[in-house]
Amino acid sequence: MIKLLKIFYSTCLMFCAISFFAQIYAAKNCYSNMSEVLGCFLSYNDGVYKYKFISEESREGSDITIKTYLLYSQKWPINKQEDIPTTIWKHKLVIYIPKQISYPKTLLYVNGGRTKNIKGDEEFLSSKEQIDYVKIALSNKAPVVELQDVPNQYLFFNNEPVKEDQILAYTYKKVMDDPLQNAYLAGHLPMAKAVLKAMDAAQEIFKQERNIDIKSFVLSGASKRGWSMWLAAIQDDRVEAIVPIVIDILNTQKSITHICGSYCGVCPPALRDYEKYEITKKINTSAFSSLMAIEDPYNYLKDNYDGGYKARMTMPKYLINASGDDFFVPDSSKWYFKNLPGENNYIRYLPNAMHYFKGNAISDSTGSLQAINAALDSYFYFILNKVSLPKVSWVLHSDKIEVISSLKPSMVKLWVANNEHARDFRFITSYSRFHLLMKKVFYYFSGSMGDNCYTEKSVPFDCGENTSCKIQVSLPAFKKGWQASFVELHYEINQIPFIITTEVNIAPDVMPKG
Repeated sequence: MIKLLKIFYSTCLMFCAISFFAQIYAAKNCYSNMSEVLGCFLSYNDGVYKYKFISEESREGSDITIKTYLLYSQKWPINKQEDIPTTIWKHKLVIYIPKQISYPKTLLYVNGGRTKNIKGDEEFLSSKEQIDYVKIALSNKAPVVELQDVPNQYLFFNNEPVKEDQILAYTYKKVMDDPLQNAYLAGHLPMAKAVLKAMDAAQEIFKQERNIDIKSFVLSGASKRGWSMWLAAIQDDRVEAIVPIVIDILNTQKSITHICGSYCGVCPPALRDYEKYEITKKINTSAFSSLMAIEDPYNYLKDNYDGGYKARMTMPKYLINASGDDFFVPDSSKWYFKNLPGENNYIRYLPNAMHYFKGNAISDSTGSLQAINAALDSYFYFILNKVSLPKVSWVLHSDKIEVISSLKPSMVKLWVANNEHARDFRFITSYSRFHLLMKKVFYYFSGSMGDNCYTEKSVPFDCGENTSCKIQVSLPAFKKGWQASFVELHYEINQIPFIITTEVNIAPDVMPKG
């Protein structure tokens, strides 16, 4: 009897091992080229996905219920690595449920946070960039979901704590060292998978607890969360619209070349983690092309990719960028925006805004968080109610910007910044303690903490009785350096504000000489 039990348990262990390694083999051999990696990774079932209830509270006189769950999205890396220990990714999933729900659709905001401290002990800490989820849910009578802790961090690479761009830069190096073998290590892949698992959980929770079938999602997120949201959106049919925030880097190879070229061939300090692993030095190599074949959403428009990606990318888009971003330059969109498929693509540059829109005295002073809150609230309303938005096009010239709008705007503004010495329009050019201290001191005299600031000017226009409008905006003359400018259009649609801009025009359209 004992012998039979030993045989039985040995057989069970053998089959479990075979099953486990078969899954790993299947995951590794799902793709034959880089264009298939995203779909293979996101569809791989590692058996980890689950969620559990944590807490519940009511606010606004019980008009809204907030439920928090702990979501287990995946284990990563899939394949064992000596330098990157496999981690079970956990996330706070916070669901805002208004008392009255009128729409079976959800705004899902992808946020950051921390799951471990620098010592490796579990310690959840929410991001400071908090959207007003309660207001958005109540005003739109629709659920709002916040997915926190994307990516999980701190992670420990080579026994050293890493976070944010440190994670991405190291995984980029790994993929570039051996693209076919290490494709699943691309840092935005597990972040995108967390988004899909959050959608799964939200649908299940609403079905089980409210008998509501959530049909679709509007996705939003900032910076690398916005990047991962792009990848999730082009993979999953449940995504109806997207609002990427401060992630102005599609067509990445050309964008990075343009960014670093704008500073005389020296990449900005914000990209230091990528410089550490020589990613920026290798952007013209086949290894970088292989990496971007996985990572860059713009590449999924190519003919050698599954046609479903391009079809899904026709979804409505509202891109919100910072005019003074320290990672990107304000005219980065020239490399991708007008080539995005779909009829409802909108872009908005926030004037005098930096990459971080909350969390320190300087970013707080810009008012960017308030602008983003209002923009998300309005755009969610438009998607929920299938509101037709104006068709807007523009042509950028060295001395003017021409705008054509299918709807008469309520207000038009021109924003202009000049830099006599450099092609540099970062709101903050240095994060040294001394520099930031001096900005706080000068704030009391100038009213601005920025190094490069845009000034606004109201633009008169006359559309007559026409519902459509052609507006020609003359740009002020300048004698030296570079000038950045863009037109901001305000609309009132169903008494809801909608603000968009043109792309940013930088003149002259030449790079500085190093």
